[in-house]
Amino acid sequence: MLTALMGSAPAIAGDYRSYVAGAAYAYSYGTNTKVAVKNTGTSDQVYANYRRGSSNELTLWGSDQSGVTAYSSAGSVKVTSVQACVDDAFWDTCGSWDGIA
Repeated sequence: MLTALMGSAPAIAGDYRSYVAGAAYAYSYGTNTKVAVKNTGTSDQVYANYRRGSSNELTLWGSDQSGVTAYSSAGSVKVTSVQACVDDAFWDTCGSWDGIA
């Protein structure tokens, strides 16, 4: 009965965030047309994996300098998921996917 009163849920863009503790933070929010990845304290390069709609995985490369944020270009297809990663010397470390992965 509650569904009948409220109707269908509208499609609303979400805020997507992924972290690698002390190293990387990737996010997309608001209109979800861009992705950002910030180096939060590592000397290794950081990057964000992300998807737009149902597309294949894309990558935004960030910096190896702490405090620097890289931004993707705005896309016409909304970002649907993000994952923060650190390009370690031997094995990359990645946070959890956030969104519809």
